[in-house]
Amino acid sequence: MTQDIVEMKKTLVDMQKDRQYTQNLSSPTVAKSTQASSPDIIYIGKRCDLLGFGKRGVVARGEVHEVNPNATVHCEPLEDGAFVVVLTEVIQPHAPLWKEDGFASTLGEAGPGSFVQWGKEALRIQ
Repeated sequence: MTQDIVEMKKTLVDMQKDRQYTQNLSSPTVAKSTQASSPDIIYIGKRCDLLGFGKRGVVARGEVHEVNPNATVHCEPLEDGAFVVVLTEVIQPHAPLWKEDGFASTLGEAGPGSFVQWGKEALRIQ
């Protein structure tokens, strides 16, 4: 009986490790800043409004996730002057992304929870 309990515990631990591994595979690989300039680091974790092109106004809301210029989003290098933002709300789903990345071309295609590049001059940090 003790042997059965030990084996059950081992099986449960293995299942939990497999679940964590699978979750890590589905999450975007965006490392926290280690090489970003110190003035930009203060923006990580800040809520922001994403401003659209022209007179679109606020097209989405999100949170600054990464400011490291060496970061990538969907295998695309971060453009100069851009931050990685995780979308929390899409207001105008047909609004184009600041930079298309092969994953999506509009905010609606990307959707809440997605990581996008957005120019810091087109962000209103809260």
